[in-house]
Amino acid sequence: MKCMFLKKALFAICLTLVFTACDDDPSPTPPPVTKGNYIIGVSTEAKSYLLATDNLESGKTSVIGNGVEASESTIYSYQGKKGFLFLYRKGDPATVQSCSFLGNGTISLNKTKSMPTREEFIAPYKNYMIAMTSIKLEDSKFGEAFNFIDGETENIQTSYMTTENIAHPGEYANMGGLITIGDDLITALEPYRIPTTDNANTKSNYPDEVNLAILNRNGDKMTVKKVIKDERASFAVGRRRSGRLSCIGTDANGDIYVFSPANQVNTGDNKNPKPENGTKHPSSVLKINKSNLEFDKNYYFNIESKSGGLKLQNAFALYGDYFLLNMFATTKAWNMQTANKFAIFNVKTGDFKWVSGLPAPEDIGGYTPRPYIEGEKVYLPLTASGKTYVHLIDAKTANATKGIEIEGDVTVGTIIKLDIPNK
Repeated sequence: MKCMFLKKALFAICLTLVFTACDDDPSPTPPPVTKGNYIIGVSTEAKSYLLATDNLESGKTSVIGNGVEASESTIYSYQGKKGFLFLYRKGDPATVQSCSFLGNGTISLNKTKSMPTREEFIAPYKNYMIAMTSIKLEDSKFGEAFNFIDGETENIQTSYMTTENIAHPGEYANMGGLITIGDDLITALEPYRIPTTDNANTKSNYPDEVNLAILNRNGDKMTVKKVIKDERASFAVGRRRSGRLSCIGTDANGDIYVFSPANQVNTGDNKNPKPENGTKHPSSVLKINKSNLEFDKNYYFNIESKSGGLKLQNAFALYGDYFLLNMFATTKAWNMQTANKFAIFNVKTGDFKWVSGLPAPEDIGGYTPRPYIEGEKVYLPLTASGKTYVHLIDAKTANATKGIEIEGDVTVGTIIKLDIPNK
């Protein structure tokens, strides 16, 4: 009888091993004890997960045994209490899902909610998270939708506005990047001509001018307080494939820095690309003074000259006067190519330094997520040569070192830090 029982037990164990080995996607189990209050969002080919850890600078972690399945891997923090995940669905409205820690340190996720529109840019605003996107309005005009998600109740209120003639007569504009200064919302404009037919040329007649809009929420309406312009740079909106990227950010004093990628335009096709400059201006940076929300006419740096002829794709505010620039690695680059070279730029002094200690650009797979900043520590997750690490960057020296490794075939979305209740 004991022999028969032992055979059955061994058979059951073998079956378990077989089925586990045949499952291509990890089957995570939420940990029963506190793992730390950093949350790393990761994606496999099929699913997204959230990992909790107490350390970003050393060791290893994995989805298996430490992952909670989620709707997305890109997380935005709401006052350090909640995380919000927005799932972009091409052609369909986005979904939003919140997460937080339970008292024992496990990650709790709420059900996903559908939003009225898709999402492109996310930012905190007072007691809300804003999800902004460019859309076609019901009256056949074009404009922007602003989804205000209440950080406490998670109820959604949506405001719409047309961008017709916002920068130039006879043109609309997409909005890119979103930051808050007091009650105001600030975004960069990417003008385009009003389409008259399906195949009409919609390129702006003003490619050599940068425009930013100062917006304000009045009840359930969005209003334009003013649009500020400068002819020393081109649009301050980056491009990655068809998506727009933020190129605006603030320093420690609240002054706004406006980076213009000076995107190149492909005059060939995907098989034979011929990137050519779409503006007479180089990649550069301007400054908007917080005191009057006007361009500082005495401030200008030529990023392209400092980089040796390379253009930037987008920029991230770090701390103090430091920004991380995501740069293209070749002089002939356009929005369908990856930008996997990195530099630290001091907006006060104009000091430009390439980041050392990171993988070679040609080894980096995929696109760059947002860095996570805590005090003067900058954490940049990258997947290179099949390995995923969180890299710790010293902005003052522009040196990087490897931190925690995320094992498995994964890519990192973003990292946030949330409070654990009663701890």
